[in-house]
Amino acid sequence: ANDVRGIAQYAGLLEKHHKDYILSDKYYRQAIKMDPNHFDAMLGYASFLVNVRKNPDSAEHYLKLCLKRNPNEVGPLSAYARFLKTHRHDPAGALAHFRRASEQAKDDPDLHLELADFLIDDYPT
Repeated sequence: ANDVRGIAQYAGLLEKHHKDYILSDKYYRQAIKMDPNHFDAMLGYASFLVNVRKNPDSAEHYLKLCLKRNPNEVGPLSAYARFLKTHRHDPAGALAHFRRASEQAKDDPDLHLELADFLIDDYPT
């Protein structure tokens, strides 16, 4: 598992600091292939796909796959909530995932603040 984490982190380094998107893509895929349940690798790749490749459909595929494999993990739940809010303009779907993430992370003040901000700024009344 540490190898997968290191490879995913290296992919992120290549993406963010070296702007080497070809190698970054390769290493994200390698990490996911090594451990298809490693949600940090999938979340990193989903972020890469939406922000670098401008491919929200592929990003959503990885986010949904990540959620399917890790249904109660805060990271995938909150990442998908942000995706729904930002890229699908689906406030009801985002709220459902923010709430599920919030239930899993009762002691995470940052997540609760993000949920409160979402309700104040983005959720239609």
